Amino acid sequence: MKKINILSLIKRNCVVRDYSSKIISDRASALEETIWSTYTPLAIANNAVNLSQGFPDWTPDTFVIEALQKQLSQPVHQYAKAHGDPILVESLQRLYNNKEISGIEYGKYSPNEILITNGASDALFIAIQSIVNPGDEVIIIEPFYDAYKSVVEMSGAKPIFIPLRQINNEENSSDSWKLDLNELESKITSKTKAIIINTPHNPTGKVFTKKELEELSKVILKHDNLFVISDEVYEFLTFEQHVCNRIVNVEGMFERTLLIGSAGKTFSNTGWKVGWILGPKEIIDACYLVNQYIKFCISTPMQRAVADCIHYAIDNNYFNIIRNRLIDRRNLLMSMLKDTGLSPIQPAGGYFIMVNVSNVKFPFNPNSKDTKDVQFCKWLPVEAKIAAIPPSAFYSEENKHLVKDYARFCFCKKEETLLAAKEKFEILKKKFVQ
Repeated sequence: MKKINILSLIKRNCVVRDYSSKIISDRASALEETIWSTYTPLAIANNAVNLSQGFPDWTPDTFVIEALQKQLSQPVHQYAKAHGDPILVESLQRLYNNKEISGIEYGKYSPNEILITNGASDALFIAIQSIVNPGDEVIIIEPFYDAYKSVVEMSGAKPIFIPLRQINNEENSSDSWKLDLNELESKITSKTKAIIINTPHNPTGKVFTKKELEELSKVILKHDNLFVISDEVYEFLTFEQHVCNRIVNVEGMFERTLLIGSAGKTFSNTGWKVGWILGPKEIIDACYLVNQYIKFCISTPMQRAVADCIHYAIDNNYFNIIRNRLIDRRNLLMSMLKDTGLSPIQPAGGYFIMVNVSNVKFPFNPNSKDTKDVQFCKWLPVEAKIAAIPPSAFYSEENKHLVKDYARFCFCKKEETLLAAKEKFEILKKKFVQ
């Protein structure tokens, strides 16, 4: 009996169709891979010291580890309340309703004005989905955390970009990055629904001053339907003051502001992904409705552990401890960068240093589709065994040129990691710095 080749039979009788272009939504098709999918693997492939992605490489403090271990034996393994576990909410009230610790003058956040989220990125997505309609416009200050643009576009709204511009940078300070309020005014239209601000700012390290926030608020308050989403995940990682200045403290802005916070940066546990939104009840109620249809609730043991961390931090002066740890790391990397002959801009908060690398000789190709900073950051881990991030990744197409001579380096690393980078910087100086 003749054998039948099943594969040949299928090929003869079936038409193979590529459904991918029809199945994948326009929304998903418009998305790009994040910048992290390029530079962390590049660092690993070249055995480079990774100063690119912003996560601490040290083990979290003992009290953080113990807080989570404690929960594993407790009856906390079922769903939490969709609004957030009451014990975590209560700890956040203790934190944010204490002006001396949080710097927030409002001082009376109720449980109905707090929503627990799956980290700050989730909080951002929920906030945008809750206040923005398709066809609206959202102003994004450049440089920006890369999720801002995609989250706005997925909502059906249009991102409108305005860059911080360097003014009077003789002292190489992050305060030299300024927002032009006249330029901001020109971007606001009848369709503008929100503006996203970030302080302390990634990647510049800028901490907006009280005066800057007051002036910005004057512009916002001229427009009845303009809201603020204030991304303050680095709120306690400020180096010249004990906490960042808050736009919610400006008269009239509490009702207009959703404040986003996160445990990950403060407690060096970015993988826990526990964040929150604070704001007026009416808007938080809308955020709650959106949240319950995305993932309903957040991990109960993680929420309880974060609550314990917050109480420990308040009772044991931990915010100063982590601040001083990062000041030491910042100063060490700043010194190394200066010794290399580069021009770093000293950050006032956060995890990152923006560095002018225009005096580094590398094979720049002006005809490449990659911008100059992208070419530099692809070359750096190969030739100097150090990984950094090209800051043009945090800009719109029309403004990428503003940072063509810069790279972003991360200093939230163990001292031995930074000292390992020092050897690489010495090679960079000897071979490539002019």
